[in-house]
Amino acid sequence: MPHGTGRPACRLCHPEAVHSLTLASSMSREGILSREIVSVWENESDPEAPTEYWASGHRKKLRRSSAALSEFMTAFRMPYTTSIRAFTAMYSQSLKLCTNPEAEKNKTMKTRKKTIKRIILICFALAAAGIAFVVISNLIIIAGTRGNIIADDDFSAFDADCILILGAGVWNGDTPSPMLADRLDEGLRLYNEGAAPKIIVSGDHGRKDYDEVNVMKKYLINAGVPSEDIFMDHAGFSTYESMYRARDIFGVGSLIVVTQRYHLYRSLYICDRLGLDAVGSPADPRRYAGEAYRQARELLARDKDIFSCLLKVKPTYLGDKIDITGSGDVTND
Repeated sequence: MPHGTGRPACRLCHPEAVHSLTLASSMSREGILSREIVSVWENESDPEAPTEYWASGHRKKLRRSSAALSEFMTAFRMPYTTSIRAFTAMYSQSLKLCTNPEAEKNKTMKTRKKTIKRIILICFALAAAGIAFVVISNLIIIAGTRGNIIADDDFSAFDADCILILGAGVWNGDTPSPMLADRLDEGLRLYNEGAAPKIIVSGDHGRKDYDEVNVMKKYLINAGVPSEDIFMDHAGFSTYESMYRARDIFGVGSLIVVTQRYHLYRSLYICDRLGLDAVGSPADPRRYAGEAYRQARELLARDKDIFSCLLKVKPTYLGDKIDITGSGDVTND
C-alpha cells in the first residue's frame, strides 16, 4: 500500500501499522483481505470514510487460506514458524484497525439491556406463577373442607375418638390468649355435650420457659374436666405435626378439631391427607387483633402443608404410643 502521499498523519502511521498495512496490501492481491478493507485503511483520515467495519467474513478466509500462508512465506523469505507469528500478528493488528471502539461499546450496551429485560421478564413470570399457585391451592383447600365444618350443631352422631384443641399463644406464662381461651371454651362445650370422651390439647412445649399444653390442661381442669380425660401433646409445634402425632402417637382415627374457622380449612385438609376422619368446630365468637396478618400468613401456611402432605414429612418428635382410651395423666410432666 503506498504511503507518503502527502496526507496528514493519522493513527495508522506508526511503524507497526505501516508494516501491517504493507502486508495487508500484499495479501489483498491474493484475495485474502478484500480491497474494501484496504480502502478503509487508506481513507481513515478522510471524514467521509466508513466508521464501522466487521471482519468476521475475512477471519474465515484467513483461517482456511493455507495457500496464502505459503505465498506469505515465499514473499517475505521467512521460515514456517516465523511466518505463522508474523501472519497472526498482522491479522490481529488488522482487526484492531478495522474495529470501531464506539460500535463495540454500543453492541455491548445493547446486549446488556437485552439481558436485563430478559431477567425482568423471567422474574415477572415466576412471580405470576407463584401467585397463581397460592390462589388456586387455597381455593381448592377451602372448597374441599368447607362441608366438614359444623357450627352449633349436635356432634353426637359423629363417633369421634377425641376432641383435638390446637394450641395458640399464652400470656405471662400462665394465661391463655383470647384466641386460645375461645378454643378451650368451645372444646369444653363439646366435651360437656358428649361429643367425645377424651380431649387432646396439642401445642408448643419445646422450652421450659414456654408451655402451652399445661396452661390448656389447667384451664380445662379448673372448668371441671377430669384430668384423666385430658391428654397433652407436648410436641404439637405445628398444625401438621399435631395431626400427625394424633394419628401415630395417640392412635386416633376420628376426631373433632377445634380452632378458629380460618385455621380449620388447613387443619381438615391435613386430616384428610393423613387418612383421619375429621370434622371441625369453629371457635371464633369475636374478632381478634392482627387478623389481617394471620389471614395472609395462613395463605402461605396452606401451601407449605400441601408439600408436607405430599412429601409425608415426619414430625420433629414421635415417641412411644399412648392409648387414647386410657388415662391422660400418663402425659403429665
